Amino acid sequence: MKNLLILITIMLVGGCSKTPILEESVIGEYEAEVDGQKRKDVYLENGVREWYVNGRRSFTTKWSIVDGEIHVPNSYFRGRILVYRINKDKSITKIAIMKDGKRTEQPKMTVGWTYKKIK
Repeated sequence: MKNLLILITIMLVGGCSKTPILEESVIGEYEAEVDGQKRKDVYLENGVREWYVNGRRSFTTKWSIVDGEIHVPNSYFRGRILVYRINKDKSITKIAIMKDGKRTEQPKMTVGWTYKKIK
């Protein structure tokens, strides 16, 4: 009986081992080179994301964490929501785009959509 309780406890704890993404882990600055342009995303504590292209601020938008992913509603891209995952090395990678409730996964071979955390 004791062994059964230990096994059940291990299974329950093991099933909860995935660490949720916290806003504090996302806040900061990220850079990438995409299509020959230097891009920088700045995720602020107040839920605002600033987007820079070649050192010039392009626009700001809101960001949030939904189901363990970073969601960035983006009116610049006609109402699409950009979906990012946070990687073990603290970089972020665009993994999907959502529009009108439909999710389209980002092709894995797309180059440049991983932003390295710099601050």
